[in-house]
Amino acid sequence: MWYPDAQFERQFKKGGTLGTLWMSPNNKSTEYDKQIGLDKFEKLMYSAPVQSDDFSGRLREKSLENMILNFGPQHPAAHGVLRLVLKLEGEVIIKAIPHIGLLHRGTEKLIEHKTYTQALPYFDRLDYVSMMCNESGFALAIEKLLGINPPPRAKYIRSE
Repeated sequence: MWYPDAQFERQFKKGGTLGTLWMSPNNKSTEYDKQIGLDKFEKLMYSAPVQSDDFSGRLREKSLENMILNFGPQHPAAHGVLRLVLKLEGEVIIKAIPHIGLLHRGTEKLIEHKTYTQALPYFDRLDYVSMMCNESGFALAIEKLLGINPPPRAKYIRSE
């Protein structure tokens, strides 16, 4: 993360540049941005050498790094079992790698004292991504367990 230093403040003391500090260099400049020196700011931000950390006085090129952020599955805005590994450049998402998995919610314990019909809705809540697959799998397993052969119309509706 880059923060303005004393040299930056001396060069750009005409106006506040915090509004443009995190903007992409591809954004179009407005007349106001030109007045506060956005062109100079971009040159300084993306190519200015800075002093090295070892206090030798040698200058090194400034590097920009992207941030990797884990989003989910416990995040309040993430539904169910979707976890995203996000690669950010500032506030812009460059890459998103989805990880879809099964979130354990103690379903087996919850349905121990339920009938087969009462247990069916719990399989919708196992996984928000593929809830119908879980419910269909449970229904097919119960039909096979009890030796039930559903009518052709029910099989057709299920296949849609």
